[in-house]
Formats: sequence, structure tokens, C-alpha cells
Amino acid sequence: RLVAPLAYRVERLRELFKMTEYEAERSIKDIDRAKHDFIKEYFDANIEDPHLYDMVLNVAMGKDKITEIMKNALQVKFL
Repeated sequence: RLVAPLAYRVERLRELFKMTEYEAERSIKDIDRAKHDFIKEYFDANIEDPHLYDMVLNVAMGKDKITEIMKNALQVKFL
């Protein structure tokens, strides 16, 4: 699972979609709520439960670090 702090996510949406801070935060919260509700409804699970995932990575670390971590984890798991 990939996660990121709210401030990081807001800034990314503002850059990508030219949104105001309010619009970006509102959009993120709406999407998060929809994801939470979907997982709860169809899988009776909490999307925030880290035990449901093999890995939880914070994308604020940067794509190079994330890529390296994922590459190493896949090698360990499948080789």
C-alpha cells in the first residue's frame, strides 16, 4: 500500500490539476472516504489496517527510494 501525508498529497494535486488548496484537500478526503467505504462494504475490512498489506510505503520518501525498496522486496519474495 502506498501512503503519504495529507500535506504532500494536497500539494501534488495542486500541482497536477491546478486546484486550490481547499479543492485539493476536499477531493482527497472525498476519495479517501469512498475507498474506506468500498473496502468496508465489500470486504468488511478497514483499509487502514497495516496487517492487510505485505508493505506500507510512504511515497513522500521519493520515487527512487520507493522503487528500490519495492524492487528488493519483490526479489526476496519471488526469488
